[in-house]
Amino acid sequence: MLTLWIQSISVLLDQARINIQAHKMRAFLAVLGVWIGSASVVALLYCSQLATLSVVNKLSELGTNLISLSLLGSNDSVKRVTPGVLIDLQETIPDIKHVAPIAFSYEPTSFHGQRLDAHIIGSTTTLYSIAHLRMHSGRFFTPWDEVEYCIVGAELQKQAAIPLVGSQIQYGNHYCTVLGVLAPTQSNFFIPVELDRALLFPLASFLQHNPSSGVRDVVFSLGDSTAVERVEQTLKNRLAVLAPQTKTYFRNPKTLIEKVVEQKQQLTILLAIIGSISLLVGGIGIMNIMLVSIVERKREIGIRLAVGAHVHDIRWMFLVEAVLLSVCGGVLGILSGVGISITIAHFVSWPIVWLFMPILLGFFVSVAVGVFFGYWPAHLASSLNPVDALRME
Repeated sequence: MLTLWIQSISVLLDQARINIQAHKMRAFLAVLGVWIGSASVVALLYCSQLATLSVVNKLSELGTNLISLSLLGSNDSVKRVTPGVLIDLQETIPDIKHVAPIAFSYEPTSFHGQRLDAHIIGSTTTLYSIAHLRMHSGRFFTPWDEVEYCIVGAELQKQAAIPLVGSQIQYGNHYCTVLGVLAPTQSNFFIPVELDRALLFPLASFLQHNPSSGVRDVVFSLGDSTAVERVEQTLKNRLAVLAPQTKTYFRNPKTLIEKVVEQKQQLTILLAIIGSISLLVGGIGIMNIMLVSIVERKREIGIRLAVGAHVHDIRWMFLVEAVLLSVCGGVLGILSGVGISITIAHFVSWPIVWLFMPILLGFFVSVAVGVFFGYWPAHLASSLNPVDALRME
């Protein structure tokens, strides 16, 4: 039984191939619509997953045991959260391993009269390890360095055009000596400043020099097995007592990764719908080609029915041809879609990995298009009256 079924399918495929070869241009136009549609679906889904994977990898590189805290409120309220308060929180909450407070100031910055686009911040030495910073030249500051010493980001070094280590930079009416230059850093979701443009000072001296500033952001490093949500709630409760007029806003990689994955799922559905519109157009093209083929082959259909062919034989003959056209377009679309996705990933620096879901989805959707849009013409062909069909010239 299985052998007979395989032979029947083989015969149907040969007949479909012969008819397609007899009308190459028409068949190509039918395949082209599905080709473009499948390529659109595969490329959209593939790029969506690669983009999501890139974001998740960047968040994971920062470590999933980080908490970023932003303090919102008046200066008087925010200044109640002093470095001493943060040290006490670290000592009384065992899950907190390291704390990196961050304060900001806004003053014009220049080097030898040249204006620098700098972000002036103060922090502690723990920022170096928590933010995975590296030095390009010189050294990072120590807890004993005063505000007269600073670290500059890679972009500021580029703006200055000459080595800055040992040189003096003016900010406001003051000067600082550059101890070191940071290596280029990637954007960090937990540090609300571009470190490549940072003019970085030791926090204690920075706050003494800028009494109107306060710690606005804090990055906490936790133990590997720590429940992040529990620590966030503990910090929120403690800060509500210490600074009741200050609002707290928390971010952590785990929550961000979950949100990114959730948004990716919604985006995937949207992109699949958009790509399916192109497949719909391709499917309509296949239906039109099959309807034209039926008109041209009515006499052949009548002869087949007259010599004993069953109705389902005629239906399968046209359905297999429609599916074959659709599968050819689907395979070409998959290859094109994957190629387009890899090319885009190469230029935007996404990780290039093999993803089978978009490929399998593209293939099965192309088969479904062939079945869906090919069934109606196949049904019409099988419903022809043999006598009427034989009268066709």
